[in-house]
Amino acid sequence: MTSLLHLDISDTDVTEIPEKAFNSITSHLMSIKLPKGLKKIGNNAFNGCTLINSLDLTEAVSLLSINSNAFDGCTSLEKVKFSESLKSIDNYAFNNCNKLSRLAFPTSLETIGYSAFKKCIGLTSIDFSKYTALGSISSAAFSDCTGLSILDLSACEALTSINSSAFMNCTSLGTINFPSSLASIGGSAFANCTNLLQLSVPCIVPPVIANNSEPFTGVDNIACVLSIPTDSFFDYYSANYWGGFVDVENKGEIQNIVSNPTDDENNEDDNLGNTNGNKNTDKGCHIHFKKHQNGGNAPRLISTKGVKTLATSTNIIETSEMGVTGDGQSIFTSYGESVTFYLTPEEGKEIKSVKFNEEDVTAQLVNNTYTTTLTNDMYISYFEVELKNASPLVLGDVNGDGTVDVSDVMALANYVLAKNVEGFNVAVADVNEDGDIDVSDVMKLANIILNK
Repeated sequence: MTSLLHLDISDTDVTEIPEKAFNSITSHLMSIKLPKGLKKIGNNAFNGCTLINSLDLTEAVSLLSINSNAFDGCTSLEKVKFSESLKSIDNYAFNNCNKLSRLAFPTSLETIGYSAFKKCIGLTSIDFSKYTALGSISSAAFSDCTGLSILDLSACEALTSINSSAFMNCTSLGTINFPSSLASIGGSAFANCTNLLQLSVPCIVPPVIANNSEPFTGVDNIACVLSIPTDSFFDYYSANYWGGFVDVENKGEIQNIVSNPTDDENNEDDNLGNTNGNKNTDKGCHIHFKKHQNGGNAPRLISTKGVKTLATSTNIIETSEMGVTGDGQSIFTSYGESVTFYLTPEEGKEIKSVKFNEEDVTAQLVNNTYTTTLTNDMYISYFEVELKNASPLVLGDVNGDGTVDVSDVMALANYVLAKNVEGFNVAVADVNEDGDIDVSDVMKLANIILNK
C-alpha cells in the first residue's frame, strides 16, 4: 500500500488490529481512525509510522489494550487521547515517540509496561490526577524523559510500587509528589534526576527500598527538601536510605497544620445561609512553599523546579516554581533559610488565622502568603492555618460590600461599559441568570432594588 496516506476503518466491525498490520508503510501514513468496537491494537501494529502527528483513541470505546511496540518510533506523534476503557499499555508501546508532549491517562488504566514511554524526550506533562486503578509503574516506563519537570502521583490511590529505573535519567524533574499508598521503590527508579529539589512522601510507613538499592542515585539529598508526615519523622530518619534526606544535624523541621471550622462554626455559618455542608472531612487548604537563603540584598531562591496543579479554580500560582506540602506533613530547611508559604483555601473556605511558632501572624499575610524568619538556632517550628467557612455569595453584590444597593448598579453598569471596576465580582454579576453579563442585568438589578 505504497500510496496510503489516511486510514479510516471507523465504520468497520474490526475488533483487533493484527500484529505488524501497518508497520511497513512508515514513509507515508499520516492519520488513522479506528472502529468503536476495537478491543486490541496488536504488537508492532503501527511501529515506525513516522508521519502520524496525532492519535485520537476516544472513539474506540471498547479498547482494552495497546500491545507491545504498537506505536514505537512514531517520531512525529505529538498528541494522544486515550479511550476511557483502556486497561493496559504494554512494553515499548510508545517508546521513542520523541515529540509526544503531554499525557492524560483514563481512570480504567491498570498497567503501564516496561519502557512504555521510554525516550519520550519531549514529554513535559503527565496527568495522573484521575487514577484509581494503576497499581504499579513498570521498570523503565518513563526513563530518559528528559523534558519532564513535575511528577504528581498524589491522586494515584491504588499505586503501591514504582519499579526499577522507572524515571531514570529524567534530568529536568524538580518536584515529585508520591501517593500515601506507595509501599516500595525499585533500584535506580529516579537515578540521575539531578535537578530534584522537592520530594513529598505522605506515606505513614516509609516506602521500602528494593534490595537495599539506591533509587535516587545522583540526587543531592541535602539540597532536596523531603516532605513527610509529621508523626513519621523518626521512622524516616532511621529507615534504610530515607535517613540521608532527614539530616537532623543540618536541617530544621517545620510542621504544617490545617484546622477546619468546628461543628459549632459550621452551624453558625449555616444560620447565615451557607449550605455547602463542609465539615471536618477535608484538608481545606492547599499549601505550597518556596525556600530562600538569607543574606545579601534579596533572598536567593533555593528550589528551582516544580509546581503542583491545584484542583480548585483559585490557583494563584499557575506558573510559579514551588514545592508542595499539606496538612500533617513536614518540610525541612537548612539553617539560615526562610520559607514563603502560599495558601489557597478550597472552595467554601477562608483563612481565619495563621500562626508560626505559636505566634499569630495573620496580619502579616500578603495575598495569602507568609514568609518566615529562620534563625540558626531554630530546630522545630509550627506553621498552622485555621480556616472558617466562607461567607455565602449574594447575587448582585458585585462590589462585595455585603449589601445589594445602588452602588452595585453603578459598578455593574461600568463593567458592562468595559470600564475598570476595582474588586468587581463576576461570579454574582449575572443577575438574570441568562449566561451573559450585559445591560439586561443592570436593569434587573435596578428593578430588584426598587422592588419591581
